[in-house]
Amino acid sequence: MPPAPKSPTVRRAVLLRLVGRAALPVALVLAVPALFALGAGDFLFAARAAIPAVLSLAIWLLFRGRGPLEVQRHELRVVAVLAFMLVPLAAMAPFTSYPRLSRIDAIFEALAALTTTGLSMMSPDGAAPALLFARAWLAWIGGLAIVLLATVFLATRGPEQTGLADGEADALEHGSAIRAVRRITVAYAALTALLTIAMIASGLAPLTALLYATSSISTYGASPVAGGIAALSPAAQLLATGGAVLGAVPLLALGFGLRGPAARLAALQVLVGLAVAVVVTGLLVFAMGYFHELPLATRLWRAPLLALAAQSNTGFEASPVVALDQGSKLALCLGMFVGGATGSAASGFRSLRLLYVLAALRRFVLRSSLRKDELVGMRVVGVPVEDAVLRRVLVVGLLFTATIALSWLPFVLLGKAPLDALVEVVSATCNCGLSTGITRPSLPLPLKLVLAADMLLGRFEFLAVLVAVYPGTWIGNWRARALRALDARGEG
Repeated sequence: MPPAPKSPTVRRAVLLRLVGRAALPVALVLAVPALFALGAGDFLFAARAAIPAVLSLAIWLLFRGRGPLEVQRHELRVVAVLAFMLVPLAAMAPFTSYPRLSRIDAIFEALAALTTTGLSMMSPDGAAPALLFARAWLAWIGGLAIVLLATVFLATRGPEQTGLADGEADALEHGSAIRAVRRITVAYAALTALLTIAMIASGLAPLTALLYATSSISTYGASPVAGGIAALSPAAQLLATGGAVLGAVPLLALGFGLRGPAARLAALQVLVGLAVAVVVTGLLVFAMGYFHELPLATRLWRAPLLALAAQSNTGFEASPVVALDQGSKLALCLGMFVGGATGSAASGFRSLRLLYVLAALRRFVLRSSLRKDELVGMRVVGVPVEDAVLRRVLVVGLLFTATIALSWLPFVLLGKAPLDALVEVVSATCNCGLSTGITRPSLPLPLKLVLAADMLLGRFEFLAVLVAVYPGTWIGNWRARALRALDARGEG
């Protein structure tokens, strides 16, 4: 029997079953903070967190369905985006336990955690331990979920190489994808456990060490104590930054799942990321000395910590960003924009795409000196790169740039300092979390919505969100139907 033709629209029955099946892991995710709060004696928080967990469990029981389910890529994308939108809504009730968070701010806080952005509407001072754990837990799950989704897309896409991210290795077979998911999960959990133990050894309390470890590995970057990592000991600062760097490394490489050209490509991405961090560090060292006249020892300590926080999209502040000069803020924007490696918990344009752009520039220069009939292929560490992949990379770069520019404009129009607003928008779009103090409960609602949209777009690298909001995803031949409806009205 020939396979059923693929539908360009989301099939309602499939969507309900996917949502039903996704509701069980969502219920488990929401139940963990409730259990933690129960153990900590915070019964009000436990009750608020248990309600959405029970509702998610009920949805699973109602719509999970039975038997095999053939899923198309755009349907999986839609469900992933819906999950990242609905989980913050479900977390609104427990997050409003913080006394100064409105419902909108609570949703924003949960979305920032799930997208591992780190822009926070609350101060750690006065926050209950259960709330601090809940947002760190959401960030840890969100970072892992994005990497696993990208791995699943590697197993489901065809030769055209489309998915959450462009330009990865060849499509994985189903069995290889399952092994890759297991290795990634084990590597992610093992890194978190080891970093927690190391931070306890550095002198931190067990809960504080756990929260810093989850924030580092997931590249979330929100500090559970006032003052950020600047308030920690030098050893703890190095550990937190080292964990952030590991979070920006391809997790499949850490899980011993890459060989040959893929391993070389992963290593090259790490080297490119470190090179960008070195450049940003140099700019920061110069700017801090020229504008602030800080001692050389202070600059050599703070600059690399800030540069690695920006480039890994973690957002730990070794020095308050709001107090930095304009040159330092622009340097941090550069690091945030490049971001981490493909297959990591970090976001941004990604070092792999930067490699492709540099290879394309090299080919462009070489072709200008050759005859018209001579062809110049494009390779990165011996792996050929198709023009279709390069086109998608350039489109993603254009979308990143356009989103930042269009999001920056309303901030400037509403009177925010231009450079501070640019840092905030780049931080949201690249899911970093470095802030100039603009993100706060008093921020006008339209600007909060802009930052929320930036966080979601950047986390899914635009494609999945654009698919989810495209009318043709939900209404087959929507243009033709609209024209027919207009014609029918005219005849009536």
